[in-house]
Amino acid sequence: MAGLDFGRFDIYRKIPRDLTKGTVSGAGLSFFGVFFLTVLFIFELNSYLSGGITTDVIMDPSTDERIRVNFNISLPKIPCQFASVDVQDVLKTRKHNITVNIQKWRIDYDAGLRIAQASDKVAAPKYGQASADHDPNGRKSAELHNAEQFESFVKGHDIALVNFYAPWCIWCKRLHPVWEETAGLVSNKYMQKVQFAKLDCTKPVNQEVCKNNHITAFPTIITYRNHKDHSHEHYHGDRTVGAFTSHVDAVWADQVKKGEAHALEAPKPEAPKEAQTPEAAGPTKGTF
Repeated sequence: MAGLDFGRFDIYRKIPRDLTKGTVSGAGLSFFGVFFLTVLFIFELNSYLSGGITTDVIMDPSTDERIRVNFNISLPKIPCQFASVDVQDVLKTRKHNITVNIQKWRIDYDAGLRIAQASDKVAAPKYGQASADHDPNGRKSAELHNAEQFESFVKGHDIALVNFYAPWCIWCKRLHPVWEETAGLVSNKYMQKVQFAKLDCTKPVNQEVCKNNHITAFPTIITYRNHKDHSHEHYHGDRTVGAFTSHVDAVWADQVKKGEAHALEAPKPEAPKEAQTPEAAGPTKGTF
Protein backbone atom coordinates (compact mmCIF):
# COMPACT_ATOMS: atom_id res chain seq x y z
CA MET A 1 0.00 0.00 0.00
CA ALA A 2 2.90 2.34 0.71
CA GLY A 3 4.06 2.13 -2.90
CA LEU A 4 0.60 3.09 -4.37
CA ASP A 5 0.75 6.37 -6.38
CA PHE A 6 -2.63 8.24 -6.22
CA GLY A 7 -1.31 10.98 -8.48
CA ARG A 8 -2.06 8.84 -11.48
CA PHE A 9 -5.78 9.39 -10.95
CA ASP A 10 -5.52 13.29 -11.15
CA ILE A 11 -7.73 14.56 -13.99
CA TYR A 12 -6.62 18.23 -13.63
CA ARG A 13 -2.92 17.76 -14.01
CA LYS A 14 -0.57 20.73 -13.41
CA ILE A 15 1.71 21.90 -16.16
CA PRO A 16 5.23 22.66 -15.00
CA ARG A 17 6.19 26.31 -15.16
CA ASP A 18 9.20 25.69 -17.30
CA LEU A 19 6.89 24.34 -20.02
CA THR A 20 4.85 27.69 -20.27
CA LYS A 21 5.89 30.69 -22.36
CA GLY A 22 4.71 34.31 -22.29
CA THR A 23 3.69 36.10 -25.55
CA VAL A 24 3.31 39.79 -26.54
CA SER A 25 -0.35 39.37 -27.54
CA GLY A 26 -1.12 37.67 -24.24
CA ALA A 27 0.52 40.51 -22.31
CA GLY A 28 -1.48 43.14 -24.26
CA LEU A 29 -4.73 41.29 -23.59
CA SER A 30 -3.85 41.10 -19.92
CA PHE A 31 -3.18 44.84 -19.67
CA PHE A 32 -6.47 45.63 -21.48
CA GLY A 33 -8.42 43.39 -19.14
CA VAL A 34 -6.90 44.98 -16.04
CA PHE A 35 -7.52 48.49 -17.39
CA PHE A 36 -11.15 47.72 -18.31
CA LEU A 37 -11.91 46.22 -14.92
CA THR A 38 -10.28 49.19 -13.15
CA VAL A 39 -12.32 51.76 -15.10
CA LEU A 40 -15.51 49.77 -14.54
CA PHE A 41 -14.78 49.62 -10.81
CA ILE A 42 -14.21 53.40 -10.63
CA PHE A 43 -17.49 54.19 -12.43
CA GLU A 44 -19.47 51.82 -10.27
CA LEU A 45 -17.93 53.25 -7.10
CA ASN A 46 -18.69 56.83 -8.23
CA SER A 47 -22.28 55.92 -9.03
CA TYR A 48 -22.65 54.32 -5.63
CA LEU A 49 -21.22 57.28 -3.71
CA SER A 50 -22.99 60.09 -5.65
CA GLY A 51 -26.63 61.06 -4.94
CA GLY A 52 -29.43 62.46 -7.11
CA ILE A 53 -33.05 63.64 -7.18
CA THR A 54 -35.61 61.57 -9.04
CA THR A 55 -39.20 62.64 -9.69
CA ASP A 56 -41.79 59.96 -10.39
CA VAL A 57 -45.44 60.24 -11.29
CA ILE A 58 -47.38 57.54 -9.51
CA MET A 59 -50.74 56.75 -11.05
CA ASP A 60 -53.78 56.14 -8.92
CA PRO A 61 -54.21 52.33 -8.76
CA SER A 62 -57.99 52.68 -8.40
CA THR A 63 -60.36 51.35 -11.02
CA ASP A 64 -61.16 54.86 -12.29
CA GLU A 65 -59.65 55.26 -15.76
CA ARG A 66 -59.43 59.07 -15.61
CA ILE A 67 -57.57 61.48 -13.37
CA ARG A 68 -58.21 65.18 -12.88
CA VAL A 69 -55.54 67.56 -14.15
CA ASN A 70 -55.98 71.25 -13.36
CA PHE A 71 -54.28 73.79 -15.61
CA ASN A 72 -54.73 77.44 -16.55
CA ILE A 73 -53.10 78.60 -19.77
CA SER A 74 -53.56 81.97 -21.46
CA LEU A 75 -53.04 82.25 -25.22
CA PRO A 76 -53.68 85.93 -25.99
CA LYS A 77 -52.98 85.66 -29.72
CA ILE A 78 -55.09 82.57 -30.51
CA PRO A 79 -58.89 82.61 -30.90
CA CYS A 80 -60.75 80.16 -28.68
CA GLN A 81 -62.00 78.06 -31.59
CA PHE A 82 -58.41 77.27 -32.60
CA ALA A 83 -57.26 76.18 -29.12
CA SER A 84 -57.56 72.46 -28.33
CA VAL A 85 -56.16 70.00 -25.79
CA ASP A 86 -54.57 66.64 -26.67
CA VAL A 87 -53.74 63.93 -24.13
CA GLN A 88 -51.02 61.29 -24.45
CA ASP A 89 -50.14 58.62 -21.87
CA VAL A 90 -46.90 56.71 -21.26
CA LEU A 91 -47.98 54.04 -23.72
CA LYS A 92 -48.14 56.70 -26.47
CA THR A 93 -51.92 56.46 -26.66
CA ARG A 94 -53.12 59.87 -27.79
CA LYS A 95 -56.57 61.43 -27.65
CA HIS A 96 -57.16 64.55 -29.71
CA ASN A 97 -59.28 67.60 -28.90
CA ILE A 98 -60.42 66.70 -25.40
CA THR A 99 -63.23 69.16 -24.64
CA VAL A 100 -65.07 67.53 -21.73
CA ASN A 101 -64.89 69.66 -18.56
CA ILE A 102 -62.62 72.21 -20.26
CA GLN A 103 -63.72 75.84 -20.16
CA LYS A 104 -62.49 78.47 -22.60
CA TRP A 105 -62.74 82.18 -21.87
CA ARG A 106 -62.13 85.10 -24.16
CA ILE A 107 -59.82 87.48 -22.35
CA ASP A 108 -58.64 91.04 -22.61
CA TYR A 109 -54.92 90.41 -22.25
CA ASP A 110 -53.99 94.04 -21.57
CA ALA A 111 -56.58 94.49 -18.82
CA GLY A 112 -56.32 90.91 -17.53
CA LEU A 113 -60.10 90.46 -17.58
CA ARG A 114 -62.36 87.71 -18.82
CA ILE A 115 -64.76 88.91 -21.49
CA ALA A 116 -67.01 85.97 -22.26
CA GLN A 117 -67.02 82.20 -22.11
CA ALA A 118 -66.45 80.48 -25.44
CA SER A 119 -68.17 77.35 -26.62
CA ASP A 120 -66.97 74.77 -29.14
CA LYS A 121 -70.55 73.90 -30.03
CA VAL A 122 -71.52 76.56 -32.54
CA ALA A 123 -74.97 76.18 -34.04
CA ALA A 124 -75.66 77.33 -37.57
CA PRO A 125 -77.01 80.90 -37.34
CA LYS A 126 -80.43 81.83 -38.63
CA TYR A 127 -80.73 84.64 -41.14
CA GLY A 128 -83.56 87.13 -40.91
CA GLN A 129 -84.83 89.93 -43.09
CA ALA A 130 -85.02 93.66 -42.67
CA SER A 131 -88.32 95.03 -41.42
CA ALA A 132 -90.84 96.35 -43.92
CA ASP A 133 -90.56 99.93 -42.62
CA HIS A 134 -86.78 100.01 -42.87
CA ASP A 135 -85.50 102.97 -44.84
CA PRO A 136 -82.66 101.82 -47.13
CA ASN A 137 -81.50 105.42 -47.40
CA GLY A 138 -81.28 105.93 -43.63
CA ARG A 139 -78.28 105.69 -41.35
CA LYS A 140 -75.92 102.91 -42.48
CA SER A 141 -72.86 101.15 -41.19
CA ALA A 142 -69.47 102.63 -41.99
CA GLU A 143 -67.55 101.25 -44.97
CA LEU A 144 -63.86 100.78 -44.07
CA HIS A 145 -61.50 100.98 -47.03
CA ASN A 146 -58.05 100.46 -45.48
CA ALA A 147 -56.17 99.62 -42.29
CA GLU A 148 -55.99 103.24 -41.15
CA GLN A 149 -59.76 103.63 -41.33
CA PHE A 150 -60.25 100.33 -39.52
CA GLU A 151 -57.94 101.33 -36.68
CA SER A 152 -59.47 104.81 -36.42
CA PHE A 153 -63.01 103.43 -36.38
CA VAL A 154 -62.39 100.80 -33.70
CA LYS A 155 -60.40 103.11 -31.45
CA GLY A 156 -62.97 105.87 -31.85
CA HIS A 157 -65.91 104.02 -30.27
CA ASP A 158 -66.61 102.32 -26.96
CA ILE A 159 -67.99 99.25 -28.73
CA ALA A 160 -67.53 98.50 -32.42
CA LEU A 161 -68.89 95.60 -34.44
CA VAL A 162 -67.19 94.91 -37.76
CA ASN A 163 -68.58 92.69 -40.50
CA PHE A 164 -65.74 91.14 -42.52
CA TYR A 165 -67.36 90.14 -45.79
CA ALA A 166 -66.82 89.26 -49.44
CA PRO A 167 -69.05 90.69 -52.17
CA TRP A 168 -69.51 87.32 -53.90
CA CYS A 169 -70.63 85.54 -50.68
CA ILE A 170 -74.37 84.73 -50.75
CA TRP A 171 -74.54 84.79 -46.93
CA CYS A 172 -72.97 88.23 -46.88
CA LYS A 173 -75.62 89.43 -49.31
CA ARG A 174 -78.37 88.06 -47.07
CA LEU A 175 -76.81 89.72 -44.05
CA HIS A 176 -76.43 93.15 -45.67
CA PRO A 177 -79.97 94.62 -45.19
CA VAL A 178 -80.21 93.30 -41.62
CA TRP A 179 -76.78 94.69 -40.78
CA GLU A 180 -77.65 98.12 -42.16
CA GLU A 181 -80.95 98.31 -40.31
CA THR A 182 -79.38 97.23 -37.03
CA ALA A 183 -76.58 99.76 -37.48
CA GLY A 184 -79.11 102.61 -37.53
CA LEU A 185 -81.09 101.30 -34.56
CA VAL A 186 -78.06 100.71 -32.37
CA SER A 187 -76.41 104.01 -33.27
CA ASN A 188 -79.52 105.95 -32.29
CA LYS A 189 -80.07 103.97 -29.08
CA TYR A 190 -76.51 104.28 -27.78
CA MET A 191 -75.89 107.80 -29.06
CA GLN A 192 -73.21 106.64 -31.49
CA LYS A 193 -71.11 105.09 -28.73
CA VAL A 194 -71.79 101.72 -30.39
CA GLN A 195 -71.20 101.61 -34.13
CA PHE A 196 -71.36 99.04 -36.90
CA ALA A 197 -68.97 98.85 -39.83
CA LYS A 198 -68.11 96.53 -42.69
CA LEU A 199 -64.84 95.69 -44.42
CA ASP A 200 -64.34 93.97 -47.78
CA CYS A 201 -61.64 91.33 -47.34
CA THR A 202 -61.28 90.74 -51.09
CA LYS A 203 -59.61 94.11 -51.63
CA PRO A 204 -55.80 93.82 -51.56
CA VAL A 205 -55.50 96.84 -49.28
CA ASN A 206 -57.64 95.07 -46.63
CA GLN A 207 -56.09 91.61 -46.76
CA GLU A 208 -53.53 92.39 -44.06
CA VAL A 209 -56.32 93.57 -41.71
CA CYS A 210 -58.30 90.39 -42.32
CA LYS A 211 -55.20 88.27 -41.79
CA ASN A 212 -54.39 89.96 -38.48
CA ASN A 213 -57.97 89.32 -37.32
CA HIS A 214 -57.85 85.63 -38.35
CA ILE A 215 -60.68 85.86 -40.86
CA THR A 216 -61.18 82.41 -42.39
CA ALA A 217 -64.86 82.54 -43.42
CA PHE A 218 -67.45 85.02 -44.59
CA PRO A 219 -69.22 86.75 -43.07
CA THR A 220 -67.24 87.00 -39.83
CA ILE A 221 -68.49 89.43 -37.20
CA ILE A 222 -66.15 90.57 -34.41
CA THR A 223 -66.93 92.74 -31.41
CA TYR A 224 -64.28 95.25 -30.31
CA ARG A 225 -64.35 96.88 -26.88
CA ASN A 226 -62.58 99.67 -25.04
CA HIS A 227 -61.18 101.36 -28.18
CA LYS A 228 -58.80 98.43 -28.84
CA ASP A 229 -58.22 97.17 -32.37
CA HIS A 230 -57.58 93.54 -31.38
CA SER A 231 -60.28 91.16 -30.26
CA HIS A 232 -61.13 87.47 -30.24
CA GLU A 233 -64.81 88.00 -29.46
CA HIS A 234 -66.43 86.46 -32.53
CA TYR A 235 -70.20 86.70 -32.84
CA HIS A 236 -71.82 83.32 -33.59
CA GLY A 237 -75.47 84.19 -32.96
CA ASP A 238 -78.36 84.56 -35.38
CA ARG A 239 -78.18 87.13 -38.15
CA THR A 240 -81.38 88.95 -37.24
CA VAL A 241 -82.10 92.48 -36.02
CA GLY A 242 -83.35 91.17 -32.68
CA ALA A 243 -80.32 88.93 -32.15
CA PHE A 244 -77.87 91.72 -32.98
CA THR A 245 -79.55 94.24 -30.69
CA SER A 246 -79.71 91.69 -27.85
CA HIS A 247 -76.00 91.02 -28.30
CA VAL A 248 -75.17 94.72 -28.18
CA ASP A 249 -77.35 95.19 -25.10
CA ALA A 250 -75.56 92.31 -23.34
CA VAL A 251 -72.10 93.67 -24.25
CA TRP A 252 -73.03 97.18 -23.08
CA ALA A 253 -74.47 95.85 -19.80
CA ASP A 254 -71.26 93.91 -19.23
CA GLN A 255 -69.20 97.05 -19.86
CA VAL A 256 -71.34 99.00 -17.38
CA LYS A 257 -70.94 96.24 -14.81
CA LYS A 258 -67.16 96.37 -15.17
CA GLY A 259 -67.18 100.16 -14.90
CA GLU A 260 -65.91 100.59 -18.46
CA ALA A 261 -69.10 102.30 -19.67
CA HIS A 262 -71.79 104.50 -18.17
CA ALA A 263 -75.45 103.61 -18.01
CA LEU A 264 -77.49 105.34 -20.64
CA GLU A 265 -79.85 108.07 -19.58
CA ALA A 266 -83.39 108.06 -20.84
CA PRO A 267 -83.80 110.61 -23.63
CA LYS A 268 -85.56 113.76 -22.55
CA PRO A 269 -88.91 114.39 -24.21
CA GLU A 270 -88.87 117.25 -26.66
CA ALA A 271 -90.78 120.40 -25.72
CA PRO A 272 -93.94 120.91 -27.77
CA LYS A 273 -93.42 123.40 -30.53
CA GLU A 274 -95.75 126.38 -30.70
CA ALA A 275 -97.60 126.90 -33.92
CA GLN A 276 -96.43 129.98 -35.75
CA THR A 277 -98.51 132.22 -37.92
CA PRO A 278 -97.14 133.28 -41.28
CA GLU A 279 -96.52 136.77 -39.85
CA ALA A 280 -94.52 135.36 -36.91
CA ALA A 281 -92.61 132.97 -39.10
CA GLY A 282 -91.39 135.72 -41.34
CA PRO A 283 -91.78 136.26 -45.05
CA THR A 284 -91.91 133.23 -47.27
CA LYS A 285 -89.46 133.20 -50.10
CA GLY A 286 -90.25 131.56 -53.35
CA THR A 287 -91.34 131.99 -56.89
CA PHE A 288 -95.03 132.00 -57.71
